[in-house]
Amino acid sequence: MHMDPILRALADRQGGVFTHQQAEQAGYPHEEIRRQIAVGRWVRTRHGVIAEPAAIEAARAGGRRALALLQLRSVLVRVGPSVVASHESCGLVQGLPVARIPRVATLTSPTSRARVAKGYSVARAALPKEDLVEVDGFRTTSVARCVLDLARGRRLLDGLIAADAALRTTACTREELTDVLARQAHWPGQAQAARVINLADGRAGSPGETELRLFVLEEDLPTPELGMHVVGASGTDYVTDLGWEGLRTIGEFDGRGKYVANVSMGPDHPLWQEKVREDDMRAAGWQVVRVVHEDFDHRSALKSRFLTAFDRSLRAA
Repeated sequence: MHMDPILRALADRQGGVFTHQQAEQAGYPHEEIRRQIAVGRWVRTRHGVIAEPAAIEAARAGGRRALALLQLRSVLVRVGPSVVASHESCGLVQGLPVARIPRVATLTSPTSRARVAKGYSVARAALPKEDLVEVDGFRTTSVARCVLDLARGRRLLDGLIAADAALRTTACTREELTDVLARQAHWPGQAQAARVINLADGRAGSPGETELRLFVLEEDLPTPELGMHVVGASGTDYVTDLGWEGLRTIGEFDGRGKYVANVSMGPDHPLWQEKVREDDMRAAGWQVVRVVHEDFDHRSALKSRFLTAFDRSLRAA
């Protein structure tokens, strides 16, 4: 049995998912819906929501992010038009980095009561039209509103990571962030949201670089310059994550992507390139402090590494 053209068009608009009610309205009686699911032509993604197997397979192939987006679609087709993706779910839709892929869809509604249900949570808050957009069929908050929601309701770091990324990719401007903040006068978390806007810097190239910068600020280390240019002994100009010109020290965040098992390490391998780069800068008299995620769990030790690097630089001057 071929899918009804009207239901097909609806499912395509909704990312491959549709509700039992939509199927019934397209002419499929209840027993036929059950039969389509029983024989595997359709798959139930949550109570009252169906997807075609191709949509499920594509989500599985896309990993955790794609599966979370499929879950979000399955929720949005059920909860009503006044409810939109927000917070971490909005971050996934808008392509912003989030601290963790949400296990449940995070939503906001101006009319529905705040609640937690299986597979989703709803916050109640005003949603002026300026804060609403549609992206790839998702009803969601704007990038600027998403950043401010994370800044108000999550850790300072979560909001700052999103803000840095939004400015770096020009997904929104600082002025747009400020406009959203002004519309949220007296909302909880405003002080932290304002701090995120003040600290946000689009020169941060990754969430790890943002976390490193925040660490430096919170530990009262000297204010660094982001994206500082350093000339190595070979004359090569390098762009660093952050650094201190007067202290001849740079800080570099290393993600795990470069450090994968590899049986060979030729001249084009990232590890080798990083070694050559670091050796060249050290030969020119620069101290280099490399940081990985695990270092943030040992803040005193990491701070000591920076202070030791500053001291070595001053003694060598």
